[in-house]
Amino acid sequence: MEINLTREMRKTLLIFIMILLPLIVIVLGAISGITNAGYYILSMLWFGMGIIFFGALY
Repeated sequence: MEINLTREMRKTLLIFIMILLPLIVIVLGAISGITNAGYYILSMLWFGMGIIFFGALY
């Protein structure tokens, strides 16, 4: 199954998935004081990989 999106819509979706969503998770984790550091570390890695992949794609 393939979704046909316009270039602008695809770029917006990629920004949200790769960059904004992990940032939201990091901020919520910092505010709530999550004791499980694994989720916090994974969200930081997700953010870093999102920056790298987004830069490579556009």
